Amino acid sequence: MSQYYNALSMSFPVGEQSFIDSVRDGLKLLPDTADNAPLRETVAQFIGQEATHRHVHGLYNAHLEKQGLVNRWQHWATRRIDFGKRQGIQPLHWLAVTAAYEHCTAVFADGTLRYRTLVCRCRPQNANAVALACGRRNRAPRRGV
Repeated sequence: MSQYYNALSMSFPVGEQSFIDSVRDGLKLLPDTADNAPLRETVAQFIGQEATHRHVHGLYNAHLEKQGLVNRWQHWATRRIDFGKRQGIQPLHWLAVTAAYEHCTAVFADGTLRYRTLVCRCRPQNANAVALACGRRNRAPRRGV
């Protein structure tokens, strides 16, 4: 299971930069009016959050590379993003893709934390380490869904 999460981490810096770019490009299409000021603030916070995630995953990935893991995901993701840009995909399409990936990530994270045994049949202390890393330690799992 660790290698699965390592592979996910390796894809994040390139993906998060793409998300930042797509939201920034989408924001340029939004009229600069007082009504849109709250949305612009939300976008600025999102960009800051994604930049932080990109940086932290970059540090973590550098540590993985020192251990001998090879990050092939970043090159694959970069090629896919560059291909889309060459095809002239419009900013709102990139924004929609970003929203979809963010939604999938949120659903996956929620499922990982809510149903620990669904994702990982590991020792309880390992499941607790995942929960601690995500800020969910000592919380009872939610029921439902």
